Amino acid sequence: MHFAVAHPERTGVLVVIDPLGAVGDGGMEVFGENLLRQLSPALRARVEELDAAEQRGEQQPGDLVESLGILWPYYFANPNGASPMPPIQGDHEGHLETWASVRAHLEARTLEDGLPRLDLPAIFIHGALDPIPADETERSAALVRGARVHVLEGIGHFPWLEQPGSVVGLLRDFPATDQG
Repeated sequence: MHFAVAHPERTGVLVVIDPLGAVGDGGMEVFGENLLRQLSPALRARVEELDAAEQRGEQQPGDLVESLGILWPYYFANPNGASPMPPIQGDHEGHLETWASVRAHLEARTLEDGLPRLDLPAIFIHGALDPIPADETERSAALVRGARVHVLEGIGHFPWLEQPGSVVGLLRDFPATDQG
């Protein structure tokens, strides 16, 4: 969404999958609550401890990956059947800069003001059981004239992992089909 708003002349089609929203806080607060709500008290305490250390600037190497590893299964509709988390490395500084940028753009209404100016085919795909509420995607899509929204039932944040083919199936004929 950000690229399309910044460079509409270089964007032919907008495909958005399970995003934070473009309006208000983008669903960040509810997203965090939805992830934490599912954790056992011990895991929730550990994630909150890691988050507090980050807020104080005391995050240690490995803390970011540990936190994501705890939360990873809860991005899925069925945490017990979640795909294994891929091997990753944490970039604490990049992580902080990314979230600061996200918050700054939400406050500046970059997408909220920019998306209505787009004139291109757009499709928004969202898992109904994503910890980011589907209504955030619907509110974002409503900003783009003629955008399609597909909410995939029984799926969380990673539809291509939870139901392989679900995303490509929606994109196969897009944007060739009627945009109305």
